[in-house]
Amino acid sequence: MPLDPQAQALLAALAQAPAIDFDQLTVPAYRASLAAGSAFAPGDAVAAEEDWRIPAPGRQLSARLYRPDAGGPLPLTVFFHGGGFVACGIDSHANVCRSLAARARTLVLSVDYRLAPEARFPAAAQDACDAVRWAAASARDLGARAG
Repeated sequence: MPLDPQAQALLAALAQAPAIDFDQLTVPAYRASLAAGSAFAPGDAVAAEEDWRIPAPGRQLSARLYRPDAGGPLPLTVFFHGGGFVACGIDSHANVCRSLAARARTLVLSVDYRLAPEARFPAAAQDACDAVRWAAASARDLGARAG
């Protein structure tokens, strides 16, 4: 069975990337390498993207809400990007969030949590908990189904 053309394109792009020496890799270099590959595909089209600020004790978290082209109150998915709690952010996974919103017909709230090593454990986990609590309490304001 032949490989899916999109998977073939991804593998071809990865094959062109320079090898990474993980023994010498610094946090800034890791972040830069992930950022360079984040624009591989733009993702599906959504009706709107809105930037939000989530209040949390002693800080505010940035978030982006992706609205699919669908009517009525919608389910809400709170999305936390990958990157091993060290790299990435709401911009690096925008394509994933757009596709998730469009294909699942759900609102997607992507949260920009604090990263290590600048913010030590359990900062990211606390940000995630605070964001989920806020999203549940703010569901109607976001246009999501409450409950």
